[in-house]
Order: sequence, then structure tokens, then C-alpha cells
Amino acid sequence: MSSPEPLFFRNQKLSAKKRFEESIASKGYMLKAISTDTPAERVKQKLTEIDNAYTSLLKEALELTAGNKKEAAELIGVSRNTFYRMLEKIW
Repeated sequence: MSSPEPLFFRNQKLSAKKRFEESIASKGYMLKAISTDTPAERVKQKLTEIDNAYTSLLKEALELTAGNKKEAAELIGVSRNTFYRMLEKIW
């Protein structure tokens, strides 16, 4: 039968775990979900964020190219047809 782990080593392990969790949290990552939303609600929220990012990207590209859709498409690295489909989706 093994002897119980000395208190010092248990405290070291807890301290290392706490430092690890604090390090992860300081970078904006989470080890555990703190949201009470359902997975479907969380996915819907992320999809909304993606749509907002695309909207912002398209607006910025059009602004930088003075409304020239062909140049805007080239600027963001998609074909003109893809650019038009993206525009249809958000407007």
C-alpha cells in the first residue's frame, strides 16, 4: 500500500494547475464553457458573428475601391461571381 502524497506535492500540483488556468484565461481562452446557451444557440451566435465580419469586409473593400466590385473582389481574393454572391447574401 502506498503512502499518501505529501501535502507539499499536492499544493505544488494545485498551484501549477491554477497557474495554467490563469495563463489560458489571460489569453482569452476558456477551459470550461461559461455560457448557459444551448449548443445550437452558440452556433447561431457564431454564424451571426461571421456574417457581420463578411459584411464589414465587403463594405471595406467597396469603400477602398470606390464601389468597383471587380477590384473589391480582387482585393479580398475572391472571384467576381463569388463577390456578387456574397453581396446577395448580406443585402
